[in-house]
Amino acid sequence: MNKQWGNLSPRVGVAWDVTGGGRLAVRSSYGINYDRPTAIFQQVPASGAPFGNRLTLTGNIPFDDPYRNVPGGQLLPVPVPPPGNIVFPGLGSYAAIDPNINSTRAQSWNVTVERQVGTSWQVAASYLGTYLDRIWGQEALNPGIYMGLGPCTLRGVNYASCSTAANTDARRVFSQVSAEAAQKLSYVSQYRAIGTQNYRGLKLSFQRRAAQGVSLGGNYTVSHCTTDTPVTGNFVQFNATWLKPGDPSYDRGNCPYNQREIANFTASAQAPQFTNRTLRLVASNWRLSGILNANTGNWLTVTTTQDRAFSGIPTQRVDQAAANPYAAKTLTNYLSAAAFAIPAAGTLGNEAARSIEGPGFWKVDVSIARILALGASRTMEFRIEAFNLFNNFNWGDPNIGLDAGTFGQITTQNGDPRIMQFAIKYGF
Repeated sequence: MNKQWGNLSPRVGVAWDVTGGGRLAVRSSYGINYDRPTAIFQQVPASGAPFGNRLTLTGNIPFDDPYRNVPGGQLLPVPVPPPGNIVFPGLGSYAAIDPNINSTRAQSWNVTVERQVGTSWQVAASYLGTYLDRIWGQEALNPGIYMGLGPCTLRGVNYASCSTAANTDARRVFSQVSAEAAQKLSYVSQYRAIGTQNYRGLKLSFQRRAAQGVSLGGNYTVSHCTTDTPVTGNFVQFNATWLKPGDPSYDRGNCPYNQREIANFTASAQAPQFTNRTLRLVASNWRLSGILNANTGNWLTVTTTQDRAFSGIPTQRVDQAAANPYAAKTLTNYLSAAAFAIPAAGTLGNEAARSIEGPGFWKVDVSIARILALGASRTMEFRIEAFNLFNNFNWGDPNIGLDAGTFGQITTQNGDPRIMQFAIKYGF
């Protein structure tokens, strides 16, 4: 990829002591940063046959010469780099990266008001904003073309129904141009840096610091994030493209893992040092700590395994027939199947991407610890920890495949059940 000398990263910040006493401050900053795409984006272009040297051989393979009965076996395993006479397979899948593609750009800004209350308390309110553009995504260059459901002849082959999943390769864009391309090319995509993402959030927080006694802290964030290119960090497949080639806006919706509301609360209490010898031995040096985490659910999209657009691009959305997608919101009936419908042939569904909110989540973690001084710089620490103390059953996301018999049902758990652990640490 060619160098991009214009990617400057200016940053500016300002802080204002409003009263001059250091107890009320206003801070703000703005900056531009860039992100380098991870290796998953390079993996797909590099692994297209015959450039990729990973092979899968099935059947009764002789160990002495495993490539004996493989077409083109004299060239296996594929040397690096491949020779000029390497055999390209039929209907290969490829992804191309424009050498002039640019890095993803992130503009971020914030405004924070902080106030100290008394000697131990601090409160703050922050407005947070981020705008990402030039997000990398794959645009399909060779999708299937919908040609109706009547009979037709494609390159000398008669089809009773012109558009079926079985003849996708015969209907691809390149197959209408070149017979050789029709035989050699299946999924073909190009990485384009045209995706965008918007984030706006309000964060409220408080903190009480104490050298001895009780310490408290907490924050609550409400936010809204939308994107047309949700990158999850998983391996990118050749067919993982925007559903509507040339129009990423069709995939715009909530960011998949941006919870609308997030709350965290922490508390820690230190037992005092008692003067009474008995109380000092029994009750001193104990510390109790707890954390409460709670958030709203992930954003979900109802999909179908059917290729209703006949484009060859999987995981298409469905039509939303009712404004309310939810059923009773129980484990066995969270989403309503009646609220959705399979799209008409040759069309993409009208359901908005990532518009359904899954179940929320909350748990409490607690630890109790005591340190005993044994003299001569030796200590003994006893600790008990409980994760998900109340054993709350956090529901997983419901099945979002409309074709599945378990559609709308929740069959998984989010997070762990109650887990307790005990520890003893000796220090010297």
